Amino acid sequence: MKKHSLIRRSFSVGRLILSCAFMFAATIACAQSYYYNIVTGLPAGYNYGQSGTTLLSSNPVSQNDVLSTKRTLPFPWTFFGQSVTKYLVSDNGYITFDTTAVTSFPNNTSVPNAANPNKAIYAFWDDAELTSYSGVHDYIYSWTYGSFPNRVHVIQWSGITPKGTSPQTNYTYFAILIHEGGNFDIVHNFGRGPQSGTVGVEDATGTDATMVTGSPSFVLPITPILTSQMKVYKFYYGTQPTYDIVGDSVSTPWFVSSGTNVSMTGDLINYGKTTITSMDLNYRIDGGAVQTQTLTGLNFVSNTYYNFTHNIQWSAVGPGVMHNIKVWCTKLNGSNNDNVPANDSIFGTIFVNNGVTATREVLIEEFSTAPCGYCPEGNLMLQNIIDSVPKTMAVTHHSGYLTDSMTIPEDLAYESVFAFGAPTATIDRTWFPGETMYALGRGVWKSYTLQELGKKTPVDLGLSTTYNSSNRQLNINVDANFVDYAYPGDIRISVFIVEDSVMKIGAGYDQTNYYNTTFGHAFYNKGNPIVGFYHMHVLRAVPSGTWGSAGVIPSNPGPSQTYSKNYLYTLPTKFKEKRVKVIAFVNYYNQYYKEVLNAKEVNNIFTGIEAPEKALTSMELYPNPSNGEFGASFSLESRGELSLEILNTLGEKVYTENLGTYLPGTHTVYYDKGGLAPGIYMVSLRSGEQRMLKKLVVSGN
Repeated sequence: MKKHSLIRRSFSVGRLILSCAFMFAATIACAQSYYYNIVTGLPAGYNYGQSGTTLLSSNPVSQNDVLSTKRTLPFPWTFFGQSVTKYLVSDNGYITFDTTAVTSFPNNTSVPNAANPNKAIYAFWDDAELTSYSGVHDYIYSWTYGSFPNRVHVIQWSGITPKGTSPQTNYTYFAILIHEGGNFDIVHNFGRGPQSGTVGVEDATGTDATMVTGSPSFVLPITPILTSQMKVYKFYYGTQPTYDIVGDSVSTPWFVSSGTNVSMTGDLINYGKTTITSMDLNYRIDGGAVQTQTLTGLNFVSNTYYNFTHNIQWSAVGPGVMHNIKVWCTKLNGSNNDNVPANDSIFGTIFVNNGVTATREVLIEEFSTAPCGYCPEGNLMLQNIIDSVPKTMAVTHHSGYLTDSMTIPEDLAYESVFAFGAPTATIDRTWFPGETMYALGRGVWKSYTLQELGKKTPVDLGLSTTYNSSNRQLNINVDANFVDYAYPGDIRISVFIVEDSVMKIGAGYDQTNYYNTTFGHAFYNKGNPIVGFYHMHVLRAVPSGTWGSAGVIPSNPGPSQTYSKNYLYTLPTKFKEKRVKVIAFVNYYNQYYKEVLNAKEVNNIFTGIEAPEKALTSMELYPNPSNGEFGASFSLESRGELSLEILNTLGEKVYTENLGTYLPGTHTVYYDKGGLAPGIYMVSLRSGEQRMLKKLVVSGN
């Protein structure tokens, strides 16, 4: 699969390998070498994050320009047509089957090259080293998965550091997968840091080689990406087909409303050695009439992608029906047939519903930890979104950058799937097209939250709680009320127990603060670390299990159907019950797709009342910086009682005022009382339990 959100879906196909032909019972010699095809998405069974047998490591000490001891392949294998049984691994991103080699060469070149190394597979040949930071080490592992005759032997470079760079911010993940059947893959997971390398394969004499386009200056993807988007370079020993167009993906929407006109879009790959200048693009739905578009003026070269949009749309019909899509190409360069017809077609599906929607509420899941120096700003930005955007709720997973005293196992499970760093956040666990991760940087949280609020959802949620303070037992009831057909799948109910304003003093709670010396920042002069920091929206427990309760909702729910689940949870005495809230949500669950369909929050377990509608929708201060006097402009969606507070950098209130009742609309209040010394302040407007904060810089007269 290539993409896996509700917006786009992909379907990959396999390929068939050609062997040399025999003519007139005589063997015809074939000029064979290696050629490669590009595939998007990691192969099944391969997990780049796992460990195995350690071949080389920076644990306990750093190493540079080193080779491993001889390693034995777990099955018979041939390389350039010759049997090989052992290999050596280099920290510089390659393996060699020349087991007499004694040097790990750091300076990559173009290949073929008679100079060493030879008889090698270059996963990513570049000057690297094995080093460590804060107890985190670089490793090169090997392991084997699968069963005879389809075993796969993996050599994985995990977190290798480009030479001369910081291991904290620069690292690479890549691998070689040797297939028992005779071929091999080079897998590029991701890389960070200033490096470019050689990717390919070379024979024992340095006279025959194949390089991936871009080598010897090939650059790994700079940021971590989704496993379904990681590139795999599949190498085959033999003769490359002349014509071989492969259907890589169909990227139509997962579902549409009845009556919608749908464009068939997706990607093709040219696996043949001939550049395609024209072809017919065909599709049909449910085995119906074939729709054909003739494409001319192309320059579709070998091992490149062609993104297509068919010029004939399909009008969606049949609410509640899953329709089958087939896309394929014919008449290559006029009249040529594809030499490998087994991989021509892309198969996909598209589901149709009525277009009815419930009220959408959005779940923001932040990844943040006490050791993370940028996370105080992430906490503040998250709180501003929750305060200012109606129908939003938040939970914070204490993982993403090391751990702290609030980390629970579920946090680590979510991090392993969604996040790579902190502060980051998922918005309804949605992968947004153009992004490379689920959990994104704080600069886009609000825009994607607003985007999610505008999406339709087929399910409404009811959430109620009762709480017995004598035995601390919390009774939670969740109702999933479907108002339309939902895309079929493993749909689950999930429940979070969240505690606000967790504050303890000491390691694991004191918050690292990189803004302590940044004048004008909200956390200026708060200390590094901030002792007595209030950690908001802390995930404490997951009564539904990490990925939700299975079997409650059927795989194909439809309109007017309701499914309920009850949970009993006893609050540990260390949780402050008055600060505990409950979040429930409905989510999909499979290997690639875990998106949240809708969510609901109860922010007071004593009353069981769902989170109130937010009256405040915006707030701005001007002028800012000011001389100590300012105006606060704000908007209300409903009638509300307002109060104004001004806090100093220690969090102490230096001014408070009850502003009275305001009607819906935009209003401005003024502070002209004086008495604010130059410095940084936080200005707060409150409406009931809702609060909005803005930073104010007072620069003096």
